[in-house]
Amino acid sequence: FPFFLILSWLIIDNETIVIPGHGQLSSRADLLDFRNMLMTMRTRIKAAVAEGLTADQMVAGNPAQGLAEPGQRTDVWLRAAHAEYSEDN
Repeated sequence: FPFFLILSWLIIDNETIVIPGHGQLSSRADLLDFRNMLMTMRTRIKAAVAEGLTADQMVAGNPAQGLAEPGQRTDVWLRAAHAEYSEDN
C-alpha cells in the first residue's frame, strides 16, 4: 500500500506524540498535514504523467511548489515518483 494511505489508517488521538525517524516530534495534526502533502504531490505527479510530460518537463513545472523547498534533492524524489507512476500507465 502507498505510505500516505497507511497514514490514513493510523489510530492516534490528539494526545499522541509521533516520534519520527528524522525531524522533530510531531502531533496527529502534523502527521495528517504530511499525509495531505503526499496526496497532493501524488495528484500533481500523476497529472503530469497523464499529460505525457517527461520527468524533466515535470520537474521544470515545479510540482512541489508550496509543499517542498527547492533543492534538498527534491528533484531526485520527484523523478523517482514520475518513473514509478509512469510504470503504472
